[in-house]
Amino acid sequence: MYWWEQDVLLKLRSDVIRYPVIQPYSDESVVVIDYKTTSDCSVSGFTRSIRRYQYDLQAAFYRRGYQKAGFKVEDSSSTQQLIGGGEILRVLGTTNQTTAVVSATDTLTIGLPNSVTITTQLTSPTVVAGNLTLTNGSITDSSGAISFGNENISTTGTLGSGAITSTGNISGVNITGTGSTHTLGTIEVAGNVIRSTDSTQIEVNDSLKVVGPLNAGVTTLNPAGSNNIESSTGFTIFGSNILMGQGKSIAFEGATANDFETDIQVTDPTADRTITFPDASGTVALTGSTGYATSTIFTSAVTLILYNSSGTPVKTIVGSAT
Repeated sequence: MYWWEQDVLLKLRSDVIRYPVIQPYSDESVVVIDYKTTSDCSVSGFTRSIRRYQYDLQAAFYRRGYQKAGFKVEDSSSTQQLIGGGEILRVLGTTNQTTAVVSATDTLTIGLPNSVTITTQLTSPTVVAGNLTLTNGSITDSSGAISFGNENISTTGTLGSGAITSTGNISGVNITGTGSTHTLGTIEVAGNVIRSTDSTQIEVNDSLKVVGPLNAGVTTLNPAGSNNIESSTGFTIFGSNILMGQGKSIAFEGATANDFETDIQVTDPTADRTITFPDASGTVALTGSTGYATSTIFTSAVTLILYNSSGTPVKTIVGSAT
């Protein structure tokens, strides 16, 4: 065994070094044995040999050499183990966790394998895997894109993003973003405007329910309003014929909003009928109405009175003078 005392190289060679069986152990429990011969085995005789040949100094020298040539290792719990001269310190790696490589000169390299398995938990402020960086609740990639392959992404919270582009289905409760424009397939949402990026029409395959008013160009549909259908131009133009359902009528409120309306109804037709209004302004005369006989429905009226034989008028006929 060799060791240095300042600039002096010393050596020893003991006969036996006895290490305790129980691990770990301290340097005080290691026994260094050196066999001696003597011509007098009595206590006094061998004591003289110790003094004469300085066996006690040799034992101290051996102990000193053993302590100087060895070293201690200590773990995180302050448990120490003495590595004496001639002993071997074995550093064993763990599969998929650590590696230990001994190389010249006097070098021990402890590292990580290409594939590392952590059985419980890994704590680190920043984890870099290739181009991917995980730090403080953030996942970024220097390539500008992160791919999850064909795996599902599930969250019970809110998913916030900028622009969203998807070639498949996106399902969730809330989709929010920090940008002004978001795209789902060919549907673009910008503020409160929804449009199609590849056509001028958006098709809704299911029923569409609108709680508030529905504005379509100049026309407003408002189921809860006083005017269910109205136009900002003052006219609602129908581009096709209007067919009233069975038993339905056209009602006019008139100048006063009250419980009285004028309904236009038709007798159940037995064939297709056509009522034609002339190209003129005026008042429509109705059967059973006597008020029109004295009204000004004619621009210039004349009156024919019919009398009975006693000279009593029984009928008045009003006609146009022209």
